[in-house]
Order: sequence, then C-alpha cells, then structure tokens
Amino acid sequence: MIKNKAITAVHFFATNSDGPVTGQDYTTLAMKVIGDGTLGGITATPTEVDATNAPGIYKVALTAAENNYDFVTVAGKSSTSGVTISPISWTNTANVGAINGNEDVPVIQEA
Repeated sequence: MIKNKAITAVHFFATNSDGPVTGQDYTTLAMKVIGDGTLGGITATPTEVDATNAPGIYKVALTAAENNYDFVTVAGKSSTSGVTISPISWTNTANVGAINGNEDVPVIQEA
C-alpha cells in the first residue's frame, strides 16, 4: 500500500461460532482505523462483497488521510451478538517510486 493514498476497498472477515456471517447491515458494524497506534474513524460505509460467492467478506474504503500512516490496521466490531470482525493490517511504503519492478519479490509457495 502507498502512504497517504486512498484505498477503494479494504477487505475484512465477519464470523461467529458457526463460521462466516452474511447479511450484516452496515449499521451493525463499527469500523475503525488504527494508524501507527492511534485509533481513528473511517468515513466510508462498510458493505458486504458477495454473500453467496464470498460469505463473510466485507469491504470499506479509506481516504488518503485515513491511510496516512506507516503501519495501518482496520478493525471493528458488530453490535450483533456473537459476531467478531477479523482485523487486517499492512505496512505502507512512502511513495510509488519506492516500488521497483526490478527488485526481488518474495514468492509464497505451497509446501
């Protein structure tokens, strides 16, 4: 991710003891951004991606200001009893120029 650049969709997972949770109304989700250890709000409204083909996956956009940190976490909670939200975190790079197509990129392979 690029520091101080808007992100159109950060994905997060909603579960309960039975597995993925679908149909969470955005009003039940209180999502927050944590930037470099400081808690802040998120302007955008979270929505479900696809209850049938991606059950439990939701998304929310971040503004450039909400992503203006070195280390960012999106976390939250649901007012629906038993539903938990899995946080997602990333480290930002300072700018696009720091990404070079000639650099070695680690590849994750199955064992």
